[in-house]
Amino acid sequence: GGGKTVAMKTFGLVALLVAHGCWVPAARGARVDLFQVVAASLGDYQDVTAGLSTFSGHLQGISAILRTIKTRRGSGLVLLDELCSGTDPSQGAALAQAIMESLLDLGVRLVVTTHYSSVKSLAVFDNRFSVAAMQSSASGRPAFRLIQGQIGLSRPLLAGKRAGLPASLLSRARELLGDEATLICVMHLR
Repeated sequence: GGGKTVAMKTFGLVALLVAHGCWVPAARGARVDLFQVVAASLGDYQDVTAGLSTFSGHLQGISAILRTIKTRRGSGLVLLDELCSGTDPSQGAALAQAIMESLLDLGVRLVVTTHYSSVKSLAVFDNRFSVAAMQSSASGRPAFRLIQGQIGLSRPLLAGKRAGLPASLLSRARELLGDEATLICVMHLR
């Protein structure tokens, strides 16, 4: 990981500190809004005893967030980590976009992490969205620095190399990516 979840949890923690009148670790001149609702879907919601897959549990959490936001008046901050991952990528991306649009229509601020290219590119077509990336070192390790206005690249092959996957396996993955890898890199560089 590049520190996305750490940054997201920090946003939520700072928002909760402000809501409770506490000092926040921020630079002079920083602005932190007061939110009446801070809601999050982070981590694994799998529950074998209830028959919930990770994805189904994630959707139940989002459904609860939508109900909470609809019933409460005022400002809200919603944090969604890896929104709609763990399912068919095209359907997951479409569902993620619909959820994000619905929450924005309810007037909340969103912080969403994703690896879906179509979700990352929403900022190009819809001014309600903006993007940010987590800076990485040359070796691909997280630097825990957020860069606004830049789309982050997913680096699963580098992560596989760091995890010790065989070079032959990684080489085959590069072959399978072929032109798609070039297309993704070009899209992210816009």
